[in-house]
Amino acid sequence: LANMSHEIRTPMTSIIGYADGMLLGDIKPSEKGHAINVILQNARHVQNLINDILDMSKIEANRLEVELIEADMFRCIAEIESLLGKQIRDKGLEFELNYHFPLPNLIVIDPTRFRQILLNLTSNALKFTSVGKICIDVSCNEEKLRISVRDTGIGMTKDEIKSLFTAFHQADTSTTRRYGGTGLGLNISKNLARKLDGDITVESHVGSGTTFTLELGLYTTKDTQWVSCLNELPQSKLDLHSVDTSETLKGKVLLAEDHPDNRKLITIILEGMGLQVIAAENGQEAVQAVLDHEFDLILLDIQMPIMDGEEAFKFIHATGVSAPVLALTANTMTHEVERYLKMGFTDHLSKPIDRTKFHKKISHYLNLEVEELNLPIGEFEALQNNYLQGLDEQKQLLHSSYENSDFVALKRHVHAIKGTAGMFECHEIHNYATQLDELLKSGSLEGVDVLLDLLVNAMSDASKAVIN
Repeated sequence: LANMSHEIRTPMTSIIGYADGMLLGDIKPSEKGHAINVILQNARHVQNLINDILDMSKIEANRLEVELIEADMFRCIAEIESLLGKQIRDKGLEFELNYHFPLPNLIVIDPTRFRQILLNLTSNALKFTSVGKICIDVSCNEEKLRISVRDTGIGMTKDEIKSLFTAFHQADTSTTRRYGGTGLGLNISKNLARKLDGDITVESHVGSGTTFTLELGLYTTKDTQWVSCLNELPQSKLDLHSVDTSETLKGKVLLAEDHPDNRKLITIILEGMGLQVIAAENGQEAVQAVLDHEFDLILLDIQMPIMDGEEAFKFIHATGVSAPVLALTANTMTHEVERYLKMGFTDHLSKPIDRTKFHKKISHYLNLEVEELNLPIGEFEALQNNYLQGLDEQKQLLHSSYENSDFVALKRHVHAIKGTAGMFECHEIHNYATQLDELLKSGSLEGVDVLLDLLVNAMSDASKAVIN
C-alpha cells in the first residue's frame, strides 16, 4: 500500500506543482512549454497506473478480456521499438531487434494487449539494465509465436524468480527504493499471455542478465503472408487507425456531460472540427434539447445527476430521433459496452478522450458519404473489408431488437444498414434492407420476420466471404 501510494503521489506532485506554478505566475513564459510537457507526461503515467490497477481488479474478478482481431505483427513490434528504442540508446545501451524468418505478417491477436505485454517486458529490461544491451528476438513454429526479451542487467536469484509474477511483488525493498514500480506489470502480462493461449517464462542469473520469453498461440488469416525478409512485407493498403484531424465537419451535436471541465474540453474539440455544439449538464436538459432542436449526432454521458444517460436515452429514443446516439463513458469493460449497445445506443466513446480515436468516430457518424470520395480501388477494398467484418455485430443488434419487439430500434438499425450496404456495393444486403425498411415505415409487421431472415442470411454470406 505504501509503495502504491508513493507511485501515485510522486507524479501527482509534479502535476499539481507545475499547475499551481503556472496559475500563480511562478513559471516564466519561456518555461511554460516545458511545464505543460511535464504535466502531460506525469498525467499519462498516472493513467497507466490506474489502468494497471483496473486490470488487476479484472483479474481478481475473472473479468480480464481480450479482443481477437487481425493485426500486423511487424507493426505492433515496430511500435515498441519506436516507443522505447531511443530511451534505451539514450541510456548508453545497445538495442537489437532480431527477426528469425520465416514469419507471418498478419496474425489473429488482441494488438492492444500484445503491445502492452511487450512494452512491459521491454520497459523492465530498460529499468534493470545499466550497461550492455537489450535484445528482442522474434521467431515462431507452426503453433506458437515466440518473442524473447534479453538484457544484461542485474539479474535475479532462483528465490526471487519464484514469486516474480505475484501481484505487487518486487525482488526486495531496496529494489523498490532504487527502481520504483508497482510490481503489477508482470502479473498482468502473464495473465494476458494466458488469455492469448500462451505464457511467459523467465531465465535469469545474478549479475549477468535476464531473458523473458513470451509464447502465444499463433493464428493466421487468409490474407497472411509468410515473409523471409523485411523487404517482402506488403505495403499497407490503408491505415485504418490514422485519421486526418484537420478535416472540417458539418453538423449540430448535442453533448450531455455533467463535469464542467470535461464538457468545456469536449465542446472545444467538437467546435474545432467545425461542428455546432449545444451542451447539457444532465439527462433532463438533454431530453429538452432534443425536443427543441434537431441534431445530427448526440453524445450522452452515462453517469449524470438528476437524470442519467441511460434514462435520458429512453426518453430520446421514444421521441423517434434518428440521429446516432453515442454513450460517452469511462465504463469500457466489454460487458458494459455490450449492455449499452443492447439498449439501443449506436456506439460508445471512452473517457479519457483519445483525440485521434474521438475524431475518427465522430467523422464516421457525420461524414458517411463514401460514394462521393474519390478513393483508389485498394483503399475502397480495405474500407469495404472492414465494413464486412463488422456485420456480425449488426446482426446481433437486429436479432436483439426483433426478439425484444423493439421495432423502433429495428427500424433504425435496418435504415442504417441500407445506407452503408449501398455505399460498399453489397447489393443483396442493400436490396433486402430497402424492402424491410419500407415495410417497417408502412407500420405493417406482416412479413417482417421473413425479410429479416433474408437480410440476416445475406449478411452472413457476406461475412463468410471475408473469412474465406
